[in-house]
Amino acid sequence: MKRFLISIVLFFIFALSLFGGEPYVRIPKDKQVENLNLHGGYCAWASLETVGNYLEIKKLSGLMKSRTKDPDYKVLINGSWLECKRNEGYDFSIQWKLDELGIKYRMSRQGFYDRNIINYGVKQKIPMVVAFKPAAFDGAHACILIGYDNENVVFIDPNYPGWNYHATRRWFDYYWDGFALVVEREQ
Repeated sequence: MKRFLISIVLFFIFALSLFGGEPYVRIPKDKQVENLNLHGGYCAWASLETVGNYLEIKKLSGLMKSRTKDPDYKVLINGSWLECKRNEGYDFSIQWKLDELGIKYRMSRQGFYDRNIINYGVKQKIPMVVAFKPAAFDGAHACILIGYDNENVVFIDPNYPGWNYHATRRWFDYYWDGFALVVEREQ
């Protein structure tokens, strides 16, 4: 409920702001994938599948539901084992899945803030998967970035597909965790 209220407040605060620059990417509602569970859900996978649907990449169709059948796993990082759940969209788990599927992509990892990836996606008019710090949505969360310029951003929250959320670049820059993923169009 708290996430819903935060999302609604964000929508009303920023919905009246004008989005400048290039028009944002419009993803039809029937191409948007709703997250399976608002708390501990599959937001990164739903976002990635939405991008795949928009780009008509068949290998990404059904991705979120297929993740529910994948096992949890452990990863050795800096000498310690990290227990990972199948639903969590770590940058390395997304990279592994895209590599396994043979999908071409460009990615900025959490903590690196490579805006070149975002600028590339905007220039190519490709929606992007981005992740936000836990403070933005009462927990780490991934969304689909569909508009981005010097003043404003527009994104789709997979918890509430069908809505385009408008925010200032200042808000985005503060809450973005550095993860950005642009899936290349198939040739």
